[in-house]
Amino acid sequence: VIASNSCGSVSDTVEVRLEWCGWGLFVPMAFTNNGDGINDSWEVKGYNLAAVKIRVFNRLGDLVFYSEDLAEAWQPDPYTVGDDAYNYHIQAWHLSGEMKEYIGHVVLLR
Repeated sequence: VIASNSCGSVSDTVEVRLEWCGWGLFVPMAFTNNGDGINDSWEVKGYNLAAVKIRVFNRLGDLVFYSEDLAEAWQPDPYTVGDDAYNYHIQAWHLSGEMKEYIGHVVLLR
């Protein structure tokens, strides 16, 4: 950087380094899907992610939801998906390439 005026000029250098920030996911434990407009869908949120794979299974092991997009929420059909606990398996990749797995369950209440 060089700054100058009628009295003269001065210069300095600045080094800019890229460092990967922290990252993570927020995975809700329950949602209500009852049509009241509050918590009607299961939405996984994250930050500083390069990619994600979200899978939700019923208690028989059948895949009931799959997405590679955090902006896509699971909003189950009330006629085919009932109140129950559903297992999830999430793989998330940080911008640096590091991968973490999240395994747990979410409860659907109405």
